[in-house]
Amino acid sequence: MLKLGFITRNLGYSSEVWMYRQLIGISKFSTKVLTWNYFNQDQFPFSNTTTISQISKPLSNIRAFRFFQKKWHFLNNFTKPTPFWQEITKWLDHIMPDILLCQFGPVGIELLPFALERNIPTVCHFHGRDLSAMLKTDAKYKKELLQHLDKFAAIVVVGSHQKQWMKEQGISPEKVHLIPCGVPVDEFEYVERKPKQKTTFVAISRLVEKKGLEYTIKAFDLARNNIEARLDIIGDGPLKNKITDIAQKSKYSSNIHLIGELPPDKVKEILYQADIFVQHSIISSDGDTEGSPVSIAEAAAAGLPVISTWHAGIPDLVKNNITGFLVKEKDYNDMADKMILLASDPETRKIMGVAAREHMLSKFNTPDQVDKLENVLINVCK
Repeated sequence: MLKLGFITRNLGYSSEVWMYRQLIGISKFSTKVLTWNYFNQDQFPFSNTTTISQISKPLSNIRAFRFFQKKWHFLNNFTKPTPFWQEITKWLDHIMPDILLCQFGPVGIELLPFALERNIPTVCHFHGRDLSAMLKTDAKYKKELLQHLDKFAAIVVVGSHQKQWMKEQGISPEKVHLIPCGVPVDEFEYVERKPKQKTTFVAISRLVEKKGLEYTIKAFDLARNNIEARLDIIGDGPLKNKITDIAQKSKYSSNIHLIGELPPDKVKEILYQADIFVQHSIISSDGDTEGSPVSIAEAAAAGLPVISTWHAGIPDLVKNNITGFLVKEKDYNDMADKMILLASDPETRKIMGVAAREHMLSKFNTPDQVDKLENVLINVCK
């Protein structure tokens, strides 16, 4: 069986459950994981995992180091030899993988020189920030990425907008593969939701700028003037205090509930109890954008209609007027109108929810996505 080196800076984030699903779904390779940090190991167990030590170690061969540095023109923190350099090379030489799969652009760029030196084909899996904010805020990363993109054996992206960007950089279409992370539809029940007096909207995301939660709350406030409703916000992040403050200042603060981060099984329970999923994603001030939001895919798999924005890979997930509604970024007035419309029409909610689940099953089901990914990896190894 071919050996796959699966490399990521962080494994086990609840907000990146898609990575674990992908990892355990790979069956055509003997997979070994190298990660900088491994969180929530009880929730996301994977035995063949090596965690890089956080202790810096001196390089044993300075002459080789300087040659290596000059050869690959290391320009930034992602591409110059890090304190983990020896551990990375030791792991590669011990595992001797047939192929590497690197999660996120910075990791791909960092591992590429080591892999090329050992003739190991490398596939880089891009997601969101690595093809948006980092291209605007980190000139060195952008330069290095553009210089070495064509050296990857294959490139995986999660949204059609990212595939278009690769085309614009002159990367061969045959090398770029659109494979959203998707959702394991069979792990989510379809719940027949009966009309009730108070509609439950739910937003599940990290509390960061690009998720647009302040616009979601503004839209909820406007909608709440016309309907009985509550808004549940699931997640944690650096903007927790800001979002809490906005919610507390809302006219309907008693109907807005910040629940915090929850494990995957609890997230499912929240989705089954909700009526409508909302996510007002925007381009953040540093240029950060979505890739293909898994929370939207999960909501759709649970049979929820989705109200979101014309943003990044979201139009791939949400078929406007069929599985939900899309509005322009920061247009919370239009979002409020769509919230009122769906809250007032249980039959449309049901029709859209059924269509949303079917859309996930036909286009975004995780087992199918993993199978596509494995085929890419196998073809690269040929």
